[in-house]
Amino acid sequence: MNFHRMKEKLSDLAMYLFFAAIILVSCFNRSQALGLFSRELLNYFLYFYVFVSISALFARGMFVELIWIAVFTSAVLLHSFAHLFTPTLRWSVPLQDYLLHDSVSSNYSFDMARTYLFNLLVMIPGVLLVHKVRKEKLWAVRSLFFVLFSAAFLQSLVVFLQGTLDVRILSEGSGLAVATKRAPGLLEDSGASTVYFSAYVLAALSCLILSRTQSLVYSGCALFAVAWFFLAGTFTGGRIFFVSSLVASIF
Repeated sequence: MNFHRMKEKLSDLAMYLFFAAIILVSCFNRSQALGLFSRELLNYFLYFYVFVSISALFARGMFVELIWIAVFTSAVLLHSFAHLFTPTLRWSVPLQDYLLHDSVSSNYSFDMARTYLFNLLVMIPGVLLVHKVRKEKLWAVRSLFFVLFSAAFLQSLVVFLQGTLDVRILSEGSGLAVATKRAPGLLEDSGASTVYFSAYVLAALSCLILSRTQSLVYSGCALFAVAWFFLAGTFTGGRIFFVSSLVASIF
């Protein structure tokens, strides 16, 4: 009985940390440039969250999921490293930096890929845990959707300010976003914000399609979310956003 109660407490703590991690990863990746807190502090929190969530998965006996996480993470990291450093993977050749397409540093590309992969991969244990307890803890699923869309609305508000008033608002450390006058939101750069809002337009469209069997209020909220995120995405100025939104609308 005590073990069962401890397992439930550990799972609840892991999910609370997971929801906090979503907000931090979505909105505070440039916290150091904005003068809020260092990236190292954010990483320490994410390491702690991963440790607690992995422990919760282990306590629930989700060993297949743990093996899948290890294999998937290793494969993605190995593929990313080999793809960017293929010319210098031979034992006789030291690791060195070179230019991709004569313009982008391979070291910079791998560092950026590692950051994105880290932010993505740390989310997996929390998603698996919420999926595992979704029937017995409905609040966890509702909280997950609330946190995801809350972070997106915060991003969109910042993008609206950048797109309508001044692109330099909260844009410190966002690369070439200011120079190209493309709103980055609170993300690393305008390219990241383009992909971010593309994903949320797709998510909102999916909710709108599924809302046919729900109430009129639910359908109205989903339609508003589609229009809101599409309008926010137009300020990012990325071709990927417009192409993906068009494809989503057609299919």
